[in-house]
Amino acid sequence: WALYLQTHLLEVTGDLDGALRVIDEAIAHTPTAIDMHGRRARILKKQGALTSAAVTMDEARQLDLQDRYLNNKATKYFMRADEVDLAMSTIAMFTKHEGDPQQTLYELQCNWYELELAEAYARRRQWGLALRKFYAVRKHFLDYTDDMFDFNGYCMRKTTLRAYFDSIEMLDNSFSHKFYQRALRGALKIFLYLLEFPEDIDGLGHLNPADRKKERAKRKKAVEKKKIEEKKLEEEDEEGEATKKEDQKKAKRDAEPDEEVFLAKDFLAEAVQWIAVASKRIDLLDAETASLIVDLNVRRGEFAAATKAVREGLQKHPHNHHLVYSLVRLANKVKTPGKAKLGPSAPEIRDTLSALVGSPTGTIDVEAFVTAYATRAAEGKSLPQVLSAIRSKVFLDKASPATTAAVGSLVSEAALWQGRGVTVPVVLETLKFLTTTYPEEAFTASFKAAAREKFPQAAVYAPLNTVAELLSVSSLAAATSASTDAAHKDETAK
Repeated sequence: WALYLQTHLLEVTGDLDGALRVIDEAIAHTPTAIDMHGRRARILKKQGALTSAAVTMDEARQLDLQDRYLNNKATKYFMRADEVDLAMSTIAMFTKHEGDPQQTLYELQCNWYELELAEAYARRRQWGLALRKFYAVRKHFLDYTDDMFDFNGYCMRKTTLRAYFDSIEMLDNSFSHKFYQRALRGALKIFLYLLEFPEDIDGLGHLNPADRKKERAKRKKAVEKKKIEEKKLEEEDEEGEATKKEDQKKAKRDAEPDEEVFLAKDFLAEAVQWIAVASKRIDLLDAETASLIVDLNVRRGEFAAATKAVREGLQKHPHNHHLVYSLVRLANKVKTPGKAKLGPSAPEIRDTLSALVGSPTGTIDVEAFVTAYATRAAEGKSLPQVLSAIRSKVFLDKASPATTAAVGSLVSEAALWQGRGVTVPVVLETLKFLTTTYPEEAFTASFKAAAREKFPQAAVYAPLNTVAELLSVSSLAAATSASTDAAHKDETAK
């Protein structure tokens, strides 16, 4: 446990390589200590080695097969490694054997599982399946609200007013719950993406036309094959028992609409419904959630609502990188007369944005605001803020040599890697932006090399072994170790 504590302290200070070495020493000392394997998986996850982290967490699960918590953690790690089938089979060990395990989890309102599954589908560009699960979480929260109507009458009859006040407070804050916000962010990201790139509605927009055609034909054949198999299953049992069971399973699956239903919706109208309740309490939302609401309102042309959201968001999260980038895009659109239809609220909108960007009343100097913010980000050694600053500069004037020079100066600072917010997701997001915007620049190659040195085990750099391959290697190693131990015992006995 002293080694475990040392690992924790190293992890907190950011020395992930040192923490991994110490936890490996702890596991070698006590291989059956489950907490050690769980901590090792957590460290690997922070290093970006999601596949290895999932395998390690599964090894922890196998040390106690009756522990539901370990089963849930292994499921979550499989999801984050995009191993959806393995995750489903793992979580099914603790669900009802009759019927569909996925339907059981839906009926149990297992929010964390549905969120992880939806995000995994989104990473795989399976938009319909992702939206299906995000909508499932939304329905759970709407059900919570509807269920409270019965509780209102109960409280009045039993005069449990304290519980009644608690329930009212819970309802006021339910749509700012972290689970609902995750579902809201996931759905809004898909809506905004598909509104901008409608050709990618089937998730194949990133392929060239020839490959896209082949993949679509392959999917069509798979759907037809599935229909034929389902029809055969219905005709197999003459007595009707098998058909009856299959019909029951199908009826349960139909409780959640098919993925095609969500892709046929009006994305803009659906997004407005999603934010209707959350927009009333921007002060309770995370910064990223608030920034997505701002972006959606700008797209709708609701500049008063967008201004209100960005103002309240920055009051709670000053200088946040998500909100600053949204502010820059909003202010840039509003500052030019005639570019945006502001309506009767125009003076109030302009005055609010002038105050937010630090300009004199009546003017909106976005360029000066971005320059000051970039300086602040560099001095604070904050990678997320640096990413927001370079995005803002490119958004305002991508073609300018001064912009290229400023971006290169910001991302080439060596002290940045010892600063705040240097995590695998932020580093990969920054790298993606640089390789897309400045693929030939030297500072992009330099940033990539520094990222590789900082996180050598991240999946984007490491060989992309699947979890199944690593699990087979792990099982082989365990079997080899067991046989070696047995041979050693026999030799000792002799």
